[in-house]
Amino acid sequence: MDAEVNAVDYEGFNKWLVECKGISQRSTNDVLSRVRRVLRLCNMDRVTPNTMAALLNNETYHSASRFIKAQLKRAVALYCEYTAG
Repeated sequence: MDAEVNAVDYEGFNKWLVECKGISQRSTNDVLSRVRRVLRLCNMDRVTPNTMAALLNNETYHSASRFIKAQLKRAVALYCEYTAG
């Protein structure tokens, strides 16, 4: 597959968060940062249907605070919703 197909569409996701979800630009930047953090934690290059499971099985994730865990899960859920169309 082409690398661009596998890449995370940060620009489109950012636009979708603002226009469809009504999230402020500052908050969208936080969500984008959390998606990147999840991908680093899970050693992935894109969000897939398995990303949430990989996150939930990650040791570093389990050592994070409840607040951080919720933010990371929400970022993945939002990206999955975005890609589902």
